[in-house]
Amino acid sequence: MIKKLLQLYPDAITGLKPNTDPQYTWLKDEIEDSYIGIPKAKLTKDEITLLTTLFPLKQRQKIVRAPLACALL
Repeated sequence: MIKKLLQLYPDAITGLKPNTDPQYTWLKDEIEDSYIGIPKAKLTKDEITLLTTLFPLKQRQKIVRAPLACALL
């Protein structure tokens, strides 16, 4: 599936892990266990809706650190 998406979005990049570049929307191909990053500027709202229906969206997660005192309770 990623090969077909690369034909539609030649500026997309692929990898085993998502990149941290916020200019890209990262999707995971669970079958191939790889990611594709498509430039956000190349996607319409409808395309994003369709792609995120087919593939899990990989968003950068913020790490929340609790104070040490709270972590020990």
